[in-house]
Amino acid sequence: RVTVRREGTDTVAWPHGEVEAERWHRRSDDGRTDAFVWLAPSLNWLPIKMRVSNTFRGTLEVVLAAIRVDDGDRVE
Repeated sequence: RVTVRREGTDTVAWPHGEVEAERWHRRSDDGRTDAFVWLAPSLNWLPIKMRVSNTFRGTLEVVLAAIRVDDGDRVE
């Protein structure tokens, strides 16, 4: 079982401009790792950005740059 909390709404900059996204957060049971995901309602709730911070290993952050669908068309 995992508990994730909605913390608010942010404007996220990505290669195609800015998009409003809901910020969700989870902290590990030992408190060492924080994971955040930003979900964009205007993009069918796609995770537009993710950040994972660990006190021993540093921080990883990714931002969506492009979406490819099965037929090869690009969605922006």
